[in-house]
Amino acid sequence: MSKTIGLIIGSQRTARVGDSIAKWFAQTTKLGSNSHFKYEVVDLADHKLPMLDEPLPPMMLNGKYSSPVITKFSETIASKDGFIFVISEYNNSFPGNLKNAVDHLFGEWKGKPSVVASYGFFGGSSSNDQFTQVLNKSFLAMPVTNTRPKMTLNKTMFDEAGKFKDITTDFKPFEQSAIDSVKDLEQLLQDIETKKVVEQNAS
Repeated sequence: MSKTIGLIIGSQRTARVGDSIAKWFAQTTKLGSNSHFKYEVVDLADHKLPMLDEPLPPMMLNGKYSSPVITKFSETIASKDGFIFVISEYNNSFPGNLKNAVDHLFGEWKGKPSVVASYGFFGGSSSNDQFTQVLNKSFLAMPVTNTRPKMTLNKTMFDEAGKFKDITTDFKPFEQSAIDSVKDLEQLLQDIETKKVVEQNAS
């Protein structure tokens, strides 16, 4: 059965590097030629979600959202079997728009395996750890890979416009963790599929 993974760009700032890092991640891990799944980019900047203000928690809405923008986002996430989150770190945590996106939905996320790949001047370590807890310590119960890439940035990587000079060279130290995280994700997807088969046979 073909699987589809969402490569989620978590930052939606106009001046950001998350889109470049997501592209690097896809190229480095050869997502486009993966034999276990195909992938689609999900850029939160494209969805323009409002701040969460639904009348009920999403787990009680049964997919009946108040806005077509949320409904479209719901359909995008529901169509994925797992995720690779590429996330930034602001003030020792992950960006608010990412939490807002997660909080808008429930069943569309629930139980789906994920990679959390962070970046920042300390590798986005705090952001990575906190967001991992949001995914797998909440009722979302989303398993997260053991390998969680943390890409450390420094000022010498950027030109005067704030763009990477040579991300391929500068991110060389992070290649293996990115590759390993995708292998971990493949295993999580396989484990979930095996569990489904066992449960079906037992019923």
